[in-house]
Amino acid sequence: QQPHLHLGLVPQGQTRSVQTLVRPAEPGIDLGTVRVKARGGRLKAVLEPAPGRPGAYTLKISLPNDAPAGRIDEIIEVHTEVPSEPKVEVRVKGRVFTPRGS
Repeated sequence: QQPHLHLGLVPQGQTRSVQTLVRPAEPGIDLGTVRVKARGGRLKAVLEPAPGRPGAYTLKISLPNDAPAGRIDEIIEVHTEVPSEPKVEVRVKGRVFTPRGS
């Protein structure tokens, strides 16, 4: 998976999403139950099974349309049940701006 994702410049009042693949470090490892948590609370993180990729998940990260203007710099934590899997953190950056004339 990608350790850094970028939402880009998002006009205030709009939403934006990015996604990445979550998979085991080595083939054949069962991740067990996988959970995600957005540390800062501004972003929403959802995990779904990846189509056609057994044992892998698609991590969808979205910025809600009610996000205030300002910088986005948040960590999404990915937790698995595998003791040997490294701790996974995905840093998501971007900026919400107020469009001119608003």
